[in-house]
Amino acid sequence: MLPLMVFKNGLRGKMIGVNMCITILTLWKQGRNKSEISRLTGHDRKTIRKVIKSSKEGKVRPEHKKRISIIDPYQEKILEFLEQGLSSVRIHQKLKVLGCKAAYSTVKGYVGGLKKRENICIRFHTEPGQEAQVDFGYFGKTLDNQGKLRKTSVFIKCS
Repeated sequence: MLPLMVFKNGLRGKMIGVNMCITILTLWKQGRNKSEISRLTGHDRKTIRKVIKSSKEGKVRPEHKKRISIIDPYQEKILEFLEQGLSSVRIHQKLKVLGCKAAYSTVKGYVGGLKKRENICIRFHTEPGQEAQVDFGYFGKTLDNQGKLRKTSVFIKCS
C-alpha cells in the first residue's frame, strides 16, 4: 500500500489536473472510499465521483461544461467591428449601445481570444513602388576573400 498523501489546496472551484485525477484513482484502487479521498485531496465528494465515473468510461479526466459567455450573442457584431479595425475600447462602447452589460475586461479578453484563434490579419494595399519589404538574418558561414570562414548575415529587400 502506498503512503498516505495529504493535499491542502484551498482552491475551490478550480479544475483539477491530470496528476490529481491519477492520485484520486490510485487512492480509489487502494480501497479508500470517496469521502476519505475527498478529505485527503481537499476536493468535493461529487468531484471525486466524477473522476471515478469518467475513468470507468475510459476518459483521463471528466469533461467540463462549456460556459456561455455574456457576450456570446454578440460574437457576429464583434467580428464585424474587428473587420472595421475598431479597438477593444470602441467595441465595448458599441456593445453597450446595443444593450450588452459586459465589463470592458470581459470584452477585451474575448477580443484577444478571437484575435489569437482567428489569426486576424489586416492587409495594407498600396501602389507598386510605394512600399518595400525587408528581411535581415543569419545566412551561415561562408569563405571570405582571404579564404577564412566567417559568419554571414544577409539583408534582403523586396519591392
